[in-house]
Amino acid sequence: MRIIRTLIPLTLALIISLTACQEEPRRPVGPEVTANHMDENPVSTVVDIGASGGQVNGYNGSFIVPSGALSSTVSISMYYNSASPAEAVMGPAGQQFAVACDLILDKPSGYDPTDEFEIQLWDEEEEEWISLGGTSLGPAVKVSISHFSKYQIVATIED
Repeated sequence: MRIIRTLIPLTLALIISLTACQEEPRRPVGPEVTANHMDENPVSTVVDIGASGGQVNGYNGSFIVPSGALSSTVSISMYYNSASPAEAVMGPAGQQFAVACDLILDKPSGYDPTDEFEIQLWDEEEEEWISLGGTSLGPAVKVSISHFSKYQIVATIED
């Protein structure tokens, strides 16, 4: 009994000290977060990816970097804003890739399975969304991209 009484406080002290030593969460390295991108619960995922490739799994999608797309390690961020759940902002802003990468965005919750979806790119100069099309993967859509910007998934409307 005396051993248990001694072990419990020691275990709690160890847990508290380990928790206090944890690294601060990383801030996203990417597009500047402006007032129209902010909400009370933004979610950013940041992953260091190098020449061998890797993957970022964000709240509303994922980004796959193949081997050879980067020549050095880059902190790749995927920003999700619950005020604009169809959007994904990737960073660092303007990042270029030597080989096309796959951006996969989830279709909105409660989507109609008969609807067609596409991924669009925000054109800052023209201030409009540009269709990139996409391949349906059931509950998600995939496109190949070679640089970062702001993207969104939308249902397509036929005229």
